Amino acid sequence: MSSTIPLTSAVTSGDESAVSALLAAGADVNESTSGGQTPLILAVIFGHTHIVRQLVLAGADPQQRDNLGLNAFDWAKRRGLTEALDILTNPQQTSTAPKRIVINFEEPEPPEENREERETRENVSDAEKSRRWITGFKQRLDEQALRRLNRNESAEVRTTAKPPEPEVPEPEPAAEPETKALAVPEPAPKPVHSTRILTPAPTTSTSTGKRKRCPKCNAVYNGELVSYCAIDMAPLIDADTPINSPPQRSNSPLFWIMVIITLTGSIVVGSLITTYLYKSNQAKARVAAEQQALVVKGQPELSAELTGKATSLPEAECPVKGPEPVSGTVAVHIMVDKNGQVYWARGSGGDWLMRGAATDAAMKSTFAPEKLRGRETEGTITYTFKP
Repeated sequence: MSSTIPLTSAVTSGDESAVSALLAAGADVNESTSGGQTPLILAVIFGHTHIVRQLVLAGADPQQRDNLGLNAFDWAKRRGLTEALDILTNPQQTSTAPKRIVINFEEPEPPEENREERETRENVSDAEKSRRWITGFKQRLDEQALRRLNRNESAEVRTTAKPPEPEVPEPEPAAEPETKALAVPEPAPKPVHSTRILTPAPTTSTSTGKRKRCPKCNAVYNGELVSYCAIDMAPLIDADTPINSPPQRSNSPLFWIMVIITLTGSIVVGSLITTYLYKSNQAKARVAAEQQALVVKGQPELSAELTGKATSLPEAECPVKGPEPVSGTVAVHIMVDKNGQVYWARGSGGDWLMRGAATDAAMKSTFAPEKLRGRETEGTITYTFKP
């Protein structure tokens, strides 16, 4: 193969063997065409991914830019070539399937005695657990009531244990405690009497606890620590609460005042939010209209070699940067590949804003591949800007 063939031509044709031979013969991997395109940029433009990897491994510079100011990364993004972009980012990447590490966690077998205790606990039903808890709770309440009763009796004995006068017969202080002691055994069939015997309301007791009452059996308890009845397991209420008292309804005008204030505040806040959103939308619409008015469009016109072959020919949009009107003509020389895509464009004439707008519009133009007959074509698109 002759070494006079440029590397850019071999890359454009997509001949991988020719590119390898030229690189082996010492061809400059970063040489550029008249438009500033390097072999790497041309390989990305024409979609030759295999040649992209070959050039990158040969030392091609992906940061080198053409006359349009675009490098290989920019062209890969414009063409939507994700594979080429990955090669440019990391040409020596390898895809290896991640190793899966499986760890089996096995719960150790519990000791034999712990297993038996756990099976015994699991065999106890919820009803049995509830019954045992209620039984233990009743037993604790009975013990507290018995201790409280013993303390009350001791206080009464100390109060009445004064030396009697000679003419008055000595009273029998042990009679009343024995009677009270006989009333402590198991509750009688009527729970009301048994409860009252267990926790009678003291008359001369030193306890200062709050008096509570069972709403079911009307048993009275003294003390803030007792919250449930020992017989019915019902929550205790204040002893001063009337029996079967109807629930009181709250007809306070403060409630309705708060409701009215809340509704009024909601209406006011909603009105403010609606007004703010309306004004914001109006301001955005005005700004968009002003921006749209500050753009001058250029009408395209094809040269003879491109006439009748265009499928998409967008207008050039030039922004207005000053008070003076924008007008003039820009001629953009373009190069079209065999697929109908413009891969090179250069504008002449007009100011730099019009040239930039015309060049961008020309790069977005497309042509019919069947009318190009599978060949690359050159031509000119003339953009006329009028205020």
